[in-house]
Amino acid sequence: MAASPSYGTTITIGGTAVAGVKSIDGPQISREIIDITSMTDSHKVKAPARPNSGTVTVELLLEDHSALLATLDDTVTNTDVPSPVSVTIAFAGDGGSYAFDAFVTGFTPKASGDEALTATVTLEITGAVTVS
Repeated sequence: MAASPSYGTTITIGGTAVAGVKSIDGPQISREIIDITSMTDSHKVKAPARPNSGTVTVELLLEDHSALLATLDDTVTNTDVPSPVSVTIAFAGDGGSYAFDAFVTGFTPKASGDEALTATVTLEITGAVTVS
């Protein structure tokens, strides 16, 4: 089976298509294991906890992202409790897509010598990830 190229993968955050995406990392879905051992158990007894949909980080070229920056500014710096934003990652080819709600928990611009101005956006997923 041939691997799918990532070229053509897109991400939309809060209804805004993000241009200049360099990489997308995640979601990092995991499940913790909890200890349910009682005093009468001779061995450790464990059970799965609820799934954690984790985080997504997006590295992008910091081009003209005025609509995206407004969304990020509102969700990161708003002193009121922010609402989650809808996020869709559509993979290239027949790679399917992920859709979820997330809180924007970080925005880190980076300027480095002769390299392009970039930024990393961190999204903390709330609820389930819909895979299609």
